[in-house]
Amino acid sequence: MMNKTFTLIDVVVSFILKRERNNVNEVLRVTWGPLFFGLIVIFTFFGIGGIWSVIAPIDGAVHTSGEVIVSSNRKIVQHLGGGIISKILVKDGQAVKKDEPLVLSSDINVKANLSIIKEKLLLLLATEARLIAIRGGLDTIEFPDEVKELFDGNLAKKKQFAEIEGRVGHYRATISQVRQRIGENESEIINVKSGAQERANIEPKEVGISIADLRERLMVAEDALARTVIRSPQNGIVTNIRYHTEGGVIQSGMPIMSIVPSNDDLIVDAKVQTRNIEEILSAQKKDSNMVSIDGLEGLKVKHKSLLGKTDILQQRIRQFHDKLVGLNSQLDAVLKQYDLIAEELETKRQLLSGGHIGKPHILALEKQFAEIEGRVGHYRATISQVRQRIGENELEIINVKSDAQERANIEPKEVGISIADLRERLMVAEDALARTVIRSPQNGIVTNIRYHTEGGVIQSGMPIMSIVPSNDDLIVDAKVQTRNIEEILSAQKKDSNMVSIDGLEGLKVKVRLIAYSARRLSLINGIVSYISPDTLDDPRLGRYYSVRVVIPKSELAQFKNVYLYPGMPVEVYIVTQSRTLLSFLFAPIIATVDRSFIESKDVFETWFEQFLTQILKPGQTVILNNAAFCKLNKVDDFVEKLFSSSRRVYVPLVIPDYCEKGYKS
Repeated sequence: MMNKTFTLIDVVVSFILKRERNNVNEVLRVTWGPLFFGLIVIFTFFGIGGIWSVIAPIDGAVHTSGEVIVSSNRKIVQHLGGGIISKILVKDGQAVKKDEPLVLSSDINVKANLSIIKEKLLLLLATEARLIAIRGGLDTIEFPDEVKELFDGNLAKKKQFAEIEGRVGHYRATISQVRQRIGENESEIINVKSGAQERANIEPKEVGISIADLRERLMVAEDALARTVIRSPQNGIVTNIRYHTEGGVIQSGMPIMSIVPSNDDLIVDAKVQTRNIEEILSAQKKDSNMVSIDGLEGLKVKHKSLLGKTDILQQRIRQFHDKLVGLNSQLDAVLKQYDLIAEELETKRQLLSGGHIGKPHILALEKQFAEIEGRVGHYRATISQVRQRIGENELEIINVKSDAQERANIEPKEVGISIADLRERLMVAEDALARTVIRSPQNGIVTNIRYHTEGGVIQSGMPIMSIVPSNDDLIVDAKVQTRNIEEILSAQKKDSNMVSIDGLEGLKVKVRLIAYSARRLSLINGIVSYISPDTLDDPRLGRYYSVRVVIPKSELAQFKNVYLYPGMPVEVYIVTQSRTLLSFLFAPIIATVDRSFIESKDVFETWFEQFLTQILKPGQTVILNNAAFCKLNKVDDFVEKLFSSSRRVYVPLVIPDYCEKGYKS
């Protein structure tokens, strides 16, 4: 059968080539059939392959690597100021919700600072209310709601406030009784009382400041004393002891030893340096101006003292007026006696001149008249003194009110500035207290916990743990080298490279999930959703562009038991253009030829410029028979004008520098 086949092929070939078979060598005659068949196969293969290489399109792509990430990125939990860990509330792999507490840090110093600021603000707000009452001439102080809210937050201070209220009432009753008993000696008692009131207003503030300061120092000292005994944070086995010499120095914040939990799984214990903890603790203790709640009551007493002074002066004026009325009545009575005795004395003097009575009668009456005249002068002098005292007291009332009004007009500015400053400090302190509870920024899974020791030190700004979002979509983050970004941007401008899948539109991408076997999982279609506007820096890769790729759910649904997981490595092929195989093969050759032509052109241009500047003159005409280049001017590019050597070209040149535009053939 094979012989017949070869014979048939040989006959056909001989017929086509029109040659005689009888003269053919026996070996060639025997092998000619298989040889011809092989030639047909080769020409067929290369013919079809050549046609396919010219016609069939092949997708060109930028190849890069990447990983699967969460669309909103992993959230790093940090603490602005650092601190001492009081309690760790979560573990690796635990699901948490947004704002759920993760770690509690020590709040002793924060609370102490917040308490100081609140009491200072309370005192200043009460002072402002007192000044408003003085300016308005009010008998009582109307405290704002903010003062009541700050004050109502502490039951112990409420009790102290009630006790002081009772003491104030007792003092008022005592003062009233003293006013009634003292009478004319009230002035001296008032001065003594005023001095006592001033001391009562000043001393509680100083005592309150000292008490608050000592309480804060006591808390810090007790905490420092407790930390002199370094205790085990949990049940476990001691390991990695760093200090072995009694009397040696333990550096602040440095690890001393490690405790491996005896009942828990073995894990790696993070070693955290805490060189800055002492600075933080010292910074939190700068404000030592402590005040007591007695300051609030001192303001009330001070305001009542001001009103009491004016009341006492008014009462004294009323007493003087009453005394003045009595003196006037006595003066009127004495004046009547004076008139009667004067009339009687005049009558008896007439009788004495007539010799009807003796002189002793006249002398006794004149003596009585002189006494009454002296009493009249005394009453008049006393009345004048009382009126003077009334005027002095009225003037003192005016001065007291004037001084109070002047202080009430000046002090509010300073008080207002201090209140604004304390409100800002209060906001900062409340924020610091809120940050002692480190909360989750979103719903997710806890991972990469860096601290595991309660009582350990959190460094300022250092990562504590990470939260991987649980409900966000997973995407691919690819790192594209800077030299390839132009291809991607150009590909986005071609409609043929854009695709739409599940309502998502963008540049077509092929993704390979390295975690799955290539035999099980082929390339998956994806879409470019984002290209970073600027380069990013990676210590290992250098500068790169971040490209985000979305894998539609319908693409994953085509494969069974294929899932995306954060951190999964992938290979990304970003489609840039469709070209034939022939263009791919000839692209390096064409690029090499282009570069060589450009170099030749540069050499010719240089020669031609020198020729024009050295040989030609302005207005001269020259005949060019060969290929030439003419530079239009200094700004324009060289324009290639290639002519056949058989054609004669007349080029009129009027060149200020090289040659003018234009040619004639």
